[in-house]
Amino acid sequence: MSCVCCVNPAVNWVVPVADREKYKEIFKNTDTDNDGLVNGGDVIELFMNCTLSQTMLAQIWGLADTKQTGKLNEEQFALAMHLIQQKVNKGIDPPSTLTPDMIPPSERSASSDGIGYTGSTEPTGIKELDDLSKEISHLQRDSFDLQNNLERESSSLQDLESQKQDAQVRLEEMDQQRSRLEGMLNDIKQKCQDETQKISSLQSQIRSQETDLRSQEDELSRTKTDLSRVQEEEAQLEQRLLSGRTQLDSIIKSLKTTQDEISQARGKLSLIQESQKELTKTIEQYNNALKEINAGNLSNLPDLSEGFAEREDGSFRSTVRRPQLPMKDDSFTIQF
Repeated sequence: MSCVCCVNPAVNWVVPVADREKYKEIFKNTDTDNDGLVNGGDVIELFMNCTLSQTMLAQIWGLADTKQTGKLNEEQFALAMHLIQQKVNKGIDPPSTLTPDMIPPSERSASSDGIGYTGSTEPTGIKELDDLSKEISHLQRDSFDLQNNLERESSSLQDLESQKQDAQVRLEEMDQQRSRLEGMLNDIKQKCQDETQKISSLQSQIRSQETDLRSQEDELSRTKTDLSRVQEEEAQLEQRLLSGRTQLDSIIKSLKTTQDEISQARGKLSLIQESQKELTKTIEQYNNALKEINAGNLSNLPDLSEGFAEREDGSFRSTVRRPQLPMKDDSFTIQF
């Protein structure tokens, strides 16, 4: 397999001679495994930097991959780069098929490239001169294209410089915003830490309150049980109180009756005591009379003829009759 650097410059190949060494260096840098071939993964970044669409790049790859192996050798790579530059710099679309002057030199037969072709009526030196003239024309066009590219690049550089300044200003603003945001972030972090501590404290309080609540619920349950028992006892006491009140009413009635009876008894007792006093007085009178009689003094005897009479209220009054004093054996009997 021949390479670009070995291709005779006089060969009529569409890739300019001035570009072949440049493409050769790019190929060496791209062919990292040094197998003389590059695949799509090796050149994808390089091709995508050309600002062409993927469809256009795929078309150029298909033209350069003349043997449809999925890989490009050094000449095929140079052809692909040339077609890309033609589209980017000059707006020339790649052909649908390769023209004879686009076919890589190593893939041409001796009769197809005109070298050593004896049947040609055109002298070999004149053809080489013509090829050289074409190459010079290509170089002139490329020089003009490079000048235009340089002017565009210069304008682009100025735009980039302006964009750089704008970007610098925005970067400074972003730095200020970042500083403010960092300060805000630190404040938020501090607040988050404070809130986390508060939440932890609240959780501890909640757990403590839950424990207290369970204790209060247990106490409430016991209290309800005690209250139920007290209510039952209260009902029993009310029943007993009702029964006691009934008994008390009966006792009060009985007590009233008893008090009435006691009052009556006291009245009778008072009469009896009065009667007893009168009786005692009468007995004393009789005793005095007996003493007088025994003394033989009959002139001072009291009048005992009335004796005792029963009063209407059941007591007695004295109704002392005068005694008859029979005289017999110096003794006497008192009859009432």
